[in-house]
Amino acid sequence: MPIVIFSASKTIHLLHLLSFLSLVMSQSPENMPFHCSQLPNNAASDKFTSNLRRLFETISEVAGKDAYNKTTEGRYPDKVYGLHLCRGDVNNESCRECVDLATDTIQKDCDGTKEAVIWSDKCTVRYSDKSFSPHSETSPSNCSTHRENSTDPETLRKIVAKSLKEVIPMATLNNESKYATHVVNFSSKHKLYNLVQCIPELSTEDCRACLTSAATSILRCYQDKKGARFLNPSCNIRFELYPFFTSNPPPAAGPNAWIPPSGRNANRIWIEIGTSVSGSIVIVVLFVSFLWRTRQRNKKEQEERAISREAQLLELGESQIGSHYSYILREEKQVESKEFPLFPFDLTVEATQHFSDENKLGEGGFGPVYKVITRL
Repeated sequence: MPIVIFSASKTIHLLHLLSFLSLVMSQSPENMPFHCSQLPNNAASDKFTSNLRRLFETISEVAGKDAYNKTTEGRYPDKVYGLHLCRGDVNNESCRECVDLATDTIQKDCDGTKEAVIWSDKCTVRYSDKSFSPHSETSPSNCSTHRENSTDPETLRKIVAKSLKEVIPMATLNNESKYATHVVNFSSKHKLYNLVQCIPELSTEDCRACLTSAATSILRCYQDKKGARFLNPSCNIRFELYPFFTSNPPPAAGPNAWIPPSGRNANRIWIEIGTSVSGSIVIVVLFVSFLWRTRQRNKKEQEERAISREAQLLELGESQIGSHYSYILREEKQVESKEFPLFPFDLTVEATQHFSDENKLGEGGFGPVYKVITRL
């Protein structure tokens, strides 16, 4: 009979492998809790069912492009309202795969109903014969937990509560996706991974209210397990002692992925836009005013330099041709005639070489006479 001998190092590696496989197998497999709402005498008609199938086709197509979308199909009384929401870190391909699986499941399990919601690990799909509320909806809800108990439930409860207190404001302030994650040390060997998400169209107040209510519920229902999920139509929370989300989520949904809020929320958005536009206008006005004042100041400085230069020339002329003619120049009382045209004083100074004696011809009744050679 052959004897198999294990070395100490191989035994350690084998134990590590078995420990890892045990951890993977103990994690909750993909489960898709759902809720079907069936009122008496309110079964889905054939037309409603046909519209629902077309709505699911549209949702599947859009899920390959946007993480969140609301759509409708048909007309009253068989009109169907639907939406899908994928987890904030899921790419478009995984989002569509999750939505396709969810719609197939809900059609089978909720056949003939006019309202249902199904939650997968990576997406939520919902349909109804009534339009969805723009505010937080906390019913129906579902709480699912990990199979294994925590080895330190008291510490886990404190860390989960503290982590939720930090991550909820992060999601409510994320206007694009209303999604946030948080990682914190649980022990020297393990970390706690926390994820929260709201429907993107919820206001900051409604998202905060929904997540706060969900946080209270998950702390009541998780029963000291290693992980749990709490789900409702408007938001969801999940925590685990292993990484179940990616650190770098893909870009947020496109601009057509959700319907803008109305009423009070829309007014707040318009106020914010108006404030931004008003601020931009004020900046433009101040900038134009600054340019105008700068130009006026430069123009004034040029005029002052010109006046100063003219004054210097007049003083020079006064010393050379007499104060009477200089006074006439200052007062600008010269009258130009065809027989005796007037020339600019600076041109006269230049032509006479600053009234040089070499160009002086003599004296006349009006003062000195100079020889000038210039091109007119």
